[in-house]
Parts: sequence; C-alpha cells; structure tokens
Amino acid sequence: MIKKDLGHLNCPFYMEDHSSKAKLYFIPKDHSMTSVSVYIGQGAYQLEEKIPFGCAYYLMKLIASPSFDQELKKDGIYLETHLDYSYTTFTLSSLGDVKVGLEKLLKRIQKVCYEEKDITALKEKEKKKQIFEDPLFQSQRGCALLLYYESPIRYGILPSDEKSLFIHLSSLKRFQEKYYNGKNMAIFYSGREKASDVMDYLKNLRLPNATSEEEKCIDYQEVYLSVRKDYDTIDTDSDVSYLTYGIKMPPRQTLYQSFGQMTFYVYETMENILFKKNSIFLEKLHEIRANLVSTKLAQAGEDAYLMVTLQGNNHHDMITMLTTYCSKLDKNILTKDYQTTFQEYYADCLKLLSIPSSVVKRFAYDYPNHVPTTELIANAYKMTTKDYKRILELMNAYPKSVCFARKGEQHA
Repeated sequence: MIKKDLGHLNCPFYMEDHSSKAKLYFIPKDHSMTSVSVYIGQGAYQLEEKIPFGCAYYLMKLIASPSFDQELKKDGIYLETHLDYSYTTFTLSSLGDVKVGLEKLLKRIQKVCYEEKDITALKEKEKKKQIFEDPLFQSQRGCALLLYYESPIRYGILPSDEKSLFIHLSSLKRFQEKYYNGKNMAIFYSGREKASDVMDYLKNLRLPNATSEEEKCIDYQEVYLSVRKDYDTIDTDSDVSYLTYGIKMPPRQTLYQSFGQMTFYVYETMENILFKKNSIFLEKLHEIRANLVSTKLAQAGEDAYLMVTLQGNNHHDMITMLTTYCSKLDKNILTKDYQTTFQEYYADCLKLLSIPSSVVKRFAYDYPNHVPTTELIANAYKMTTKDYKRILELMNAYPKSVCFARKGEQHA
C-alpha cells in the first residue's frame, strides 16, 4: 500500500493493485458519509469495429436499472452513474454500509443481469425522450460533426435511434466481457475507516479478469489543421435558436510534446477563463443581446474540442462576435478576472475534496489523463498568466466550426 499526499491539499490517498490488475484507491475523510466509485476505462468513444456505437450507454443503463436503484435505496444507498467519452462510473454513497451496495454492483458488473426484452424496453424508453429533436442538442452535435472528418468523437455520447437498432444482447455481452474487467477498472473509496482495513477489504473483492481476445480497433485518419465544414444551419420546430461555436484542438500527442502536463492544467479553468467568468466576453454578449447557454471541453483519445453555445436571434452578430473574440483569446483576459477565477477555482476544489461523494467522482474524472487529482489542482492553481496566454495564443489559429439551430418559421 502506497500513501501519497500530492499538492498539500489536505487530501492524502492510498494506492494498491488488485490481483485482477484493477487499481485500488482509498481517500480518507472524517465524514459521516462513505462513498465508492467503480471506474470502467471505456466510455462512449468507439474503439472496436465489431461493437456497435452506443453499447457503453446501454450497458450502463441496464446495470444501473431502475429496479436496482430502488433495491439500493432500501439499503440506504444512493446510486449515481456517469458516462464520458473515455470512461464509465458507478458511484455509491451512504450514511450506512456502502459495502453492501458495492458487492451487489460488482455482481451485476461480472455477470449479465439483463435480457433481450430489457434492451428492447430501454430502446423504447430512450426513443420517447426525443433528445435528438432538441434544438440545443442538435446545435452541439451538429458542431461536432462539422469539426471532425473521421474521429469517433464526432458521434457524441448518445446513440441515435438508428444506431440503437444494431445493439442487441450479443453485442452488449461482448462489450461487457471486453471492457468490464479488472485490467480496465479502478475503485475509488472514501470514508472515515482505517486505510489498512479498507485496502484489505478491496483486495479481497472478486473482480472479473481480462480476456485474452485481441481487439480490432477502428482505423481512422483525422485531419487536425482543418475542419470538415465551417458552417451549417439546421432548421428546427423550436421557438428558440441556438448557435454553437467549436474549436478543434490538435492531437493530444502534439499538445503533450509542446506543453506536457500543462495542457491539462489549462483545461481545468479554460471554460471559466475564456467564457463563463470573462468580463470582456460577457460584455460583448450583452452588446449583441445574446445569452450564454453552455460551454463544453470534451476529451477522447487523441481528440479534444472546446464548444460555446449561445442563444439569440441574430446569428450573424453572434458569429461575428465569436470569430473576432476567438481570434485574440490571449488578449481578451483581464488580470482581475484571471485572479478571481483561480481563487474561486481553488476554493471550489477544496470544498469538493472534503466530501466523500464528490472526491471519488473527481478522482475518477481525472484518472484517464494519468495525473493524480491533487497534483493536477495544485499545479493548475500555480499557472502563471504568461504560460496560460502562451497556450491561448496558439488557440487563436485552431480550426473552428459553427452550427446554427434555427427556430421554426412559425416562431420567426
């Protein structure tokens, strides 16, 4: 058992390997709550040809079924799930014995707990949501499709009704067997118990071993110096219009060779620094009578993009403002905003690291980048304005796309 205390954030943690090759983490917290997050190192980002897109989403939903959720609630355990491009997590929290829920969850992870009828029922339920008809979703998904030529990141997280047709019991079984195993897992546990007791317990858990089957990965060639298309308009039946502006990052390897882990430090605050808490940007929004709806930094494999979505009626004004603003990102940062944003970031992180349920989710979130959470936060907080602007200056020239989801004519 190895103890680490990186970043001096009053958040030491312990590490150990499971016999199945899973990574075990314990983050001690003197708190009445106990939480555990089971991390699966495969998300929505499609890697293998033989497995249909959307299996990650459907399998997560089936394992964390409504009936299982109700069963856990009777035990006083709260279940949360999260699917990203790179990973899937199942997080359990309780004021009582969370281990009961963990052992039940692991049984569902190890063995198939669903039938074809369950998959069919879930497809019908998802179809009724009509998320693909939502104009905000259409704008953001459309932008990703414009940014990328071949990368799987362009498909997003959720499978369409058409993509879901290819998902069956056999494909989900294959996905579960391939990715839901110790080699691809990590367990993050947080509570007030002794480290030695927790690690002894985690090491004795039965976890599935990896299969020896070789995977045939999807072979794609992405072009990073340009986008597939600069602009597109989608007509909707909505009474609101949304415009999404996307910035396509260079491949991860290129960024890492130039900036090392500093890339991830900048990612920590990029959305707030550039958009959410930037006085210059917010003032420009006010001038064109537009509203900031959301921002999103997405990472998957070698790919990453930054998106900002606005709501407004004059898409010409929004495009002109965003194009001008994003051509001088390094010039559009006030020292006051920079300092305030980082002070708030650090305070928010300290609060997050003090609660078992949020600390296990945060450790899982950072795990794909192989930088421990406390080290990441401490170094991100130390970023100088000079280093930050050096990266933003390069972003000025990154390729960009715009997708405008226009409201219906009846609402014009």
